[in-house]
Amino acid sequence: MKTKILYISNTRLPSEKANSYQTMQMCNSFSKIFDEVELWTGKSHNTKELESIKDVFGFYNIKETFKIRKFFQFDSKILFIINEFIWANLKNVIFSINVCFRLIQYKNSTHVVLYSRDWCFLLVYLFFKKIGLVNNKIFYESHKFYRFLSKPLTKIDGVIVINNYLYLLHKDLGLKRLFLAHDGVNIEEYRFIKDYDFQPNKKVHRVVYTGSLFIWKGVNTLVDSLEFLSSDIVLIFVGGSQQYIKDFRNYVDNSGYVSRIKIVPHIPKKELLEFIEIADVLVLPNSAKDKMSLYTSPIKLFEYMASKRPIVAANIASVAEVLTNQKDAYLFKPDDARHLATQINKALKNDCSDMVQNAAKESLLYSWDKRAKDIGKFIKNE
Repeated sequence: MKTKILYISNTRLPSEKANSYQTMQMCNSFSKIFDEVELWTGKSHNTKELESIKDVFGFYNIKETFKIRKFFQFDSKILFIINEFIWANLKNVIFSINVCFRLIQYKNSTHVVLYSRDWCFLLVYLFFKKIGLVNNKIFYESHKFYRFLSKPLTKIDGVIVINNYLYLLHKDLGLKRLFLAHDGVNIEEYRFIKDYDFQPNKKVHRVVYTGSLFIWKGVNTLVDSLEFLSSDIVLIFVGGSQQYIKDFRNYVDNSGYVSRIKIVPHIPKKELLEFIEIADVLVLPNSAKDKMSLYTSPIKLFEYMASKRPIVAANIASVAEVLTNQKDAYLFKPDDARHLATQINKALKNDCSDMVQNAAKESLLYSWDKRAKDIGKFIKNE
């Protein structure tokens, strides 16, 4: 029997956020193993930087292999200004209700399977199911642990989690069907990046970070590491938008190292790869002070591994379950700028060819296509 996947995620498209990127990549990879894939998301306002982009698939550097359907939600700019909490929850509830009403037409369609990472939709769907309006198999991908979902998760067909910590937390709930699948990388994007070339005597060494500029990402610690790095080392931050980039610029302005730091706002993936290619070292500086470090499975981690560049990463559990110190990366004590600088110096002064090759080989185990294939088997109960 043919299988149709409805991937339900109320995410802004296009977006600078990792959840949007992951959603698009997974729909693309699901389209290779399922007969039909549709992404159901919400109609929303976009940022000034992204509102002019019409080719969503091109922005994410993937082919148009699935349909995108957008549903009404109450995305009020005025309400956002008045109360962001109410704004976020109200629009998610309205989106979820609208989606569930559309799902009524698929009630008796056993070939239609639902997949979502939105807890609000999950709760609304279970209510609709309880009153007999919907009845499809549904799988939930968890990126965070919510105690209030303990009972609802026992009523669905399966739960997918993204790291070992989340797996253990959900396992304690007594879930019958639980599957671990780390985030991934689009291997094809990195096929043509030039190979690593050890050049210890370069006049300028570029240390690159890509991703959001949230404090828990450890970006401030990376800035602080310049105190312990020689003047021939410059930092390049690629990513961030809106208030986060303003706050980070303020931090950089007060650091005393403005001349050694370049900030590039969020850009399309094709342009991002150009910065990856000029990097001498790629850094993943996640903080251990925030609980989010326990839940994360950093997409940039797997992209760094595929990029054929030396990696310096924070030694937090979600990273250490993938990387091994001095085998495929240099790990440093999280939130320790001095130790981060020490590991960056090692990555610049030592030939990292073996580590780079080890990481690239390991990255093949974390491709989006392999992830989708493994989750597909879980869904089909193979």
